[in-house]
Amino acid sequence: MPDPDYEAKYGKGPHLTADAVVVRGNEIALVRRKKDGHWALPGGFLDQGETFMECALREFKEEAGVDLIASPSLILATFRPIAFDAIGRDPRSRIISGAVLIMLSENLARPNLIPGDDATAANWFDRHQVPRLYADHNEIITALDATFLSI
Repeated sequence: MPDPDYEAKYGKGPHLTADAVVVRGNEIALVRRKKDGHWALPGGFLDQGETFMECALREFKEEAGVDLIASPSLILATFRPIAFDAIGRDPRSRIISGAVLIMLSENLARPNLIPGDDATAANWFDRHQVPRLYADHNEIITALDATFLSI
């Protein structure tokens, strides 16, 4: 059931978001949401004229404190976004997310995550021992893991 306060403020949608699935070996970057305290993938709403990739990179910088655009040598590979569009996937409203997988090199020092914007914490987690996350973020990780990272 959508949140009536959210929909009164932002409309019924659908709304577009991007989630940054940033992995380094067996680790994944997560942030703790300021609003509800849940751990989540860094992400947020697309700005006008922004792609899912651009949004994911911007949100990762804002919420986890790492500017991957300014440090491209950290990036080993990126993958085209995968849409997560199940009805009711987000408790706020009808929200469609483009999940962007960004693999970082293990040959360079692990970036230090610094929470910012609407995050109260940012940490690296073993991607096989991820806590219960906001909305369907666990399912996003599982799907991307099965598609790209199961080698």
